[in-house]
Amino acid sequence: MAATLIGTSGLAFGLTAETGGICQSSRIRESIQTAEVMDEDGDITGAAFYGHKNEIQEEIIFTTATSAPHATALGAQVTNADITNHTTTGTLRMTERETSFSNTGFKTISFTLVEYPAIAPTP
Repeated sequence: MAATLIGTSGLAFGLTAETGGICQSSRIRESIQTAEVMDEDGDITGAAFYGHKNEIQEEIIFTTATSAPHATALGAQVTNADITNHTTTGTLRMTERETSFSNTGFKTISFTLVEYPAIAPTP
């Protein structure tokens, strides 16, 4: 059932379903590296900013045994339905995966994707 939103317009609620599962949470962490130049008494007088990348962490409850995150090899290029708040460029790679089982819960998978904006995607 779709959520009914009232009040402030422009709010985002819920997540997009991933292939083979229902996404429970999604986080995007953007980072960049820096190199700083200091003068003789330690004041920063210059800086370079480079190496931008994004790290995406998600948790999914499976709806099929062969969902994409479960079957994807580590290091493989992937697509992701829940990266909707910014444009994905370059290549998106799966770098980490953890599968959880429970006697009283659903099988879930947590994984980390890293987006390398300056590396062209492979076909």
